[in-house]
Amino acid sequence: MMARRGPLVALHPAAIARGFAWSLIAVVGVLSGCGQSTTSCASGTVQVGDLCVPTGPAACGAGTVWDEATKRCVISSADASASTDTAHTDAGPESDAAATDAGSADTGADPIGECKPNCGKHLCGSDGCGGSCGSCPNGKVCDFEGVCHAPPSCLPTCTSKVCGDDGCGGSCGTCGDAAKPICKDGACLAGCVPSCVGKTCGPDGCGGTCGKACASTDTCSEHGHCVPKAWTCGADSYAAMDGCDCGCGVPDPDCKVGDQLLKGCAADQKCDAGKCVSALPKGWSCPSFFYDDGLLCNCACGGHDPDCDKPTNTVIDCKPGGCDKKAGVCGICKPNCTGKVCGDDGCGGSCGTCKDPKLPGCAAGVCVAKCTPDCAGKACGADGCGGTCGSCQSPLVCGNGTCVAEAGKSCASHCGYQTQGGCWCDAGCKKRGDCCADIGLCMCTPDCKGKTCGPDGCGGLCGGCSDKSKPYCDGGTCTATCKPQCTGKSCGPDGCGGSCGTCGKGQPCNDLGTCVPELWSCAPHLYGTGGQSSTCDCSCGSPDPDCKGVGPTVGCPGSAACATGKAVCDATWCVRQGDCKSPAWCVGAYPTAGNTLRGVCAPPNPAGYAPGHPCGVNAACASGLCVGGTCRIHCMADKDCPSGQACTGFERVQPLTGKPVGVVGVCDTTKTTGKSCAKHAECGQQLCLAYVDPAKLGLVARCGTAHGGAPEGAKCADGAHCQLGLVCAAGVCGRPCVGGQADCPSGQTCKPAVLQHGATAAASDDTVVPTCHAKP
Repeated sequence: MMARRGPLVALHPAAIARGFAWSLIAVVGVLSGCGQSTTSCASGTVQVGDLCVPTGPAACGAGTVWDEATKRCVISSADASASTDTAHTDAGPESDAAATDAGSADTGADPIGECKPNCGKHLCGSDGCGGSCGSCPNGKVCDFEGVCHAPPSCLPTCTSKVCGDDGCGGSCGTCGDAAKPICKDGACLAGCVPSCVGKTCGPDGCGGTCGKACASTDTCSEHGHCVPKAWTCGADSYAAMDGCDCGCGVPDPDCKVGDQLLKGCAADQKCDAGKCVSALPKGWSCPSFFYDDGLLCNCACGGHDPDCDKPTNTVIDCKPGGCDKKAGVCGICKPNCTGKVCGDDGCGGSCGTCKDPKLPGCAAGVCVAKCTPDCAGKACGADGCGGTCGSCQSPLVCGNGTCVAEAGKSCASHCGYQTQGGCWCDAGCKKRGDCCADIGLCMCTPDCKGKTCGPDGCGGLCGGCSDKSKPYCDGGTCTATCKPQCTGKSCGPDGCGGSCGTCGKGQPCNDLGTCVPELWSCAPHLYGTGGQSSTCDCSCGSPDPDCKGVGPTVGCPGSAACATGKAVCDATWCVRQGDCKSPAWCVGAYPTAGNTLRGVCAPPNPAGYAPGHPCGVNAACASGLCVGGTCRIHCMADKDCPSGQACTGFERVQPLTGKPVGVVGVCDTTKTTGKSCAKHAECGQQLCLAYVDPAKLGLVARCGTAHGGAPEGAKCADGAHCQLGLVCAAGVCGRPCVGGQADCPSGQTCKPAVLQHGATAAASDDTVVPTCHAKP
């Protein structure tokens, strides 16, 4: 007797083990050999009640094939044809009678190859013949009883698995074969090699654990390390060999491994016992990025510079051989009067004077009857015969016949920054009154060749005329009469105490007697030098008259020329690394139209520092972009920056003149939450700080902690001196008060201040932000 066929549902073993499961697959099987007497099902089937149900195509009986469309076993076309031919062509009357009797014996049997839909009480799911009993509304799913239910929170999955977790707390089976007792990735294996290299906790990959369990207060990271409860950073960053994470509550074991990138500290800090501390020696007075920059031995900065340990590095700020490299100070000059009774002691002092009237002169340290003054190459100091070669204008002093600044107060190598002696080497220092004596060194190279008096071309003097009979300086020579020198000059001194003319407001007069445009941002002496050997100084805010000549162009990338009649370079610009195809970077920073600074796509400097390294000049960076003492990369939005960094607009100024030249967008390891704010009260323990949006060139206020530069309350000349987020207001670094007077400390008042200067000299296009000022 043929077994009855009807709609059945194929269930996964894991679903049966859980007692109830959601199944969206209905199949019809040919159940030969299965019935109430069945005690075990053949391979490829499972027992449901008293029936053996196929689990897939491999369980279809002989003469049947799996129909993927209807999800059931159907008679193969070849077998169906053979059955038809045999039953209706070859069979005789006796065979027909047998078939009739068979049909009479079981009236419920279906003719082979036919299928009658059967839904019964089913409201959804398969009708057993490839059709449907209905669908479920509103995202509900149909269970194996044909009832619609809300979808389960978890769907077990044991696809390709014979053991292990089904993803919902159940099991896909166990490994009962003693030869293959290990379950790994859903398969039973003969053996497993535990993986615990570099791990102290967590799974070993073979069902066991690595090391001992972590303390109850600790957690085990995905890298297999017990993370202390006091660790405040991400658990997966502890001992992850992803850099030295500092300031995270407890020391990161990665900090003991060499060549690990320091994370969480400022550029001038190091990690000590899990805390960020200053990496600078106590008493260090130079800019932080001078320390251990790998290039120069900064000897007069108040502390030991590691660069001084490398004999090949150039020593600056001290005379040759005069640097105490361990102490970080210039050596003390020791007077030398051996064999001398008169003359210079080598340190600006004297070995004595010649008092004998018969031997009034001093030559080579010996008193002689007749002495020829020796002032060759000297602008000051003794002439060797008891006289002087000239004197220096205060605050310059005489050193080896040249007027120089006192030790520690020279602008040499400190252009744009503060020196050990406390004076500054920028244009703003003139207003503050704290200029170093030789500020002119930052603007040009003094030229006193063939001169004994007059200007050196850089704001200094080549000497003075102390002889009363020749009080005037004419062309570098002291004379008895004076001839005004105004040929080709429209301003400046005439050489005789008079003037060749004056310039308009905001227009300086350069050394050539030419009025320099107000918007000119480069050193005044570079404007319109004239002659075929002069250079076209581009990107200086105003067109340089020298650009009409045949001299070379400076200030532009590569071989780019200066746009005709304009003050910008004729080049194709980029604003982010993504603008350039590898291996090119967006390098350099050049003033362009619209008060912005842009880069160009070019290979990075192979000898330059990587982004994030301290620097002093653009050329020290692989990106050609040194901003705020750190090598940076270009950006226009936060998405252009690495994780943990934000895109911030920095106003760049000409280091020699202090004039703003535009805003550049660079990635900064910002100490902000990224949360916009309208007052300090919204920022908890942080402040509502002011930043420049590099895309819109306007104010953006964010909760954060000011960092880098001069702190709140310190003196400043412009915003470049203040910590990022603060504003230079009335010469003092102050906090923004975008929320009004309530944002200011007691004794201060909220008034506007310039955050970023516009493209013109007029105040109308400046970005202004309310800032706390000290009350007058």
